[in-house]
Amino acid sequence: MPPSPVERVLAQASGLLASGRAGEALRALGPLASSKDSRVHELTAHAEHALGRHAEAVAALGRAVALNPASAAMRTKHAYAMQRAGLYEQALDELERARGLSPKHFEAQRLSASVLNDLGRHAEARARLDEIDTKFKPAALAPEQRLALSLTFANTAPSETDPQDAIDRVRAALDDSGDLPPEPRSAGWWNIASLSEKLGKHTEAFEAYARMNALRKTHWDPDAHSAQVDQLIDTWTSNAPSARAPGDGSGVVFIVGMMRSGTSLTEQMLAQLDPLTPGGETNVVSRAVSSVEPAGGRHRPLPIDRARYTPPAISRLSAIVRQGYARLEPRLGAGARVTDKQPYNFYYLPLIARLLPGAKVIHCVRSPMDTCLSCFTQNFAGNHAYTTDLAWLGRYFRDYQRLMDAWKDLSEPDVLDLRYEDVVREPEANLRRAVEFLGLAWGERVLEFHSSDRAVATASRQQVRRPLYTSSVNRAERFGEALAPLREALKELAT
Repeated sequence: MPPSPVERVLAQASGLLASGRAGEALRALGPLASSKDSRVHELTAHAEHALGRHAEAVAALGRAVALNPASAAMRTKHAYAMQRAGLYEQALDELERARGLSPKHFEAQRLSASVLNDLGRHAEARARLDEIDTKFKPAALAPEQRLALSLTFANTAPSETDPQDAIDRVRAALDDSGDLPPEPRSAGWWNIASLSEKLGKHTEAFEAYARMNALRKTHWDPDAHSAQVDQLIDTWTSNAPSARAPGDGSGVVFIVGMMRSGTSLTEQMLAQLDPLTPGGETNVVSRAVSSVEPAGGRHRPLPIDRARYTPPAISRLSAIVRQGYARLEPRLGAGARVTDKQPYNFYYLPLIARLLPGAKVIHCVRSPMDTCLSCFTQNFAGNHAYTTDLAWLGRYFRDYQRLMDAWKDLSEPDVLDLRYEDVVREPEANLRRAVEFLGLAWGERVLEFHSSDRAVATASRQQVRRPLYTSSVNRAERFGEALAPLREALKELAT
């Protein structure tokens, strides 16, 4: 019997996803948006996650739950999407429903402990984990379940679990992980590495970080990326498109920089100001660019073909991005502001100046060595291939620096450099500079950002729940010669 039309689309979309073509998978699934087959919405959520669009993934799995409201497994998947979107309280509520439907559903139990960890409620997480240990005997669990459980235990260290005990538990689970895919195993090595670093065992930590990245490593061509950066600089500095959208774009504040340079911290601090709505990492600009210049083999679409940026194109793109930000803050244009802390927006600054005249840009700056090390030692959820190799990271940082140097020679947009090391040492003086730059009134709550209950969905979610600390300054010095490939790639920037 031939497959049904839905089966054919599901097979096509699954193949596209497996080959890393999530955008094409979504387009294939588009005509089935109103399907009564929950598999369509599950696969849509997978594609949205792959593109970093976690809110859309939550919505897709919400549709799947509506079709299967009595399924504990589906509600647990929905809760996982909520966790990735930073909707921790909603995730806990959904997990309670899943646990009510199936008290012995392992993943609903484990994920609830994981979300409690995300909320900083480590004592409650450890109590939940102890319950799981009594309900589910290790021999009855699959290798992936044992590994996931060990990682959740590790996240309660050091406050509720001895770090070395956590390391030993994760190692044992990795030894038994068999043919598990790279993603859960890389998470295991990240936990071992970060706990080893906390114990001051930097050699062991680096070895574990290297093993994590070996599992995550995919193809990336630094020469091709440098050539694209050359094209981008040429497009916007030599005979650049002059078209400009009408209107005032000062309601949008862009927070850009390398990943791990302090963008999440900066947004969390500024989010305490009443006129500012934090938008997080929105991808509003890159999605607009993709409508005229598809990404192709690049990690994101780059505006490198000047012929595409005609006055009608600029007007259309401006309308798209304004609508995107208005969805985040409906009062935009009436005194309210919205932040977009997508770090990669540094690629688009000259275009942003034309789409949103008057938009402000805060550029987060951090030591090249510490920035690149922090990228190398983070088990990112998305595809950031260049972060898995120290030499690649150095090359990428140099290209990013070349772009920012070129953009700063332009008359717009208006850019303020905010140095991470200065912020953590003298927060009030430096944040006052940022607030003044935005034309806003200072508020003391900016310095109490860690008390905010605002959800943060990025890799920095735990850091922004803590008061400011300086222990990450000069972190690279603790790893010595292990970072020689990075120093060589950075050359004179390696400070």
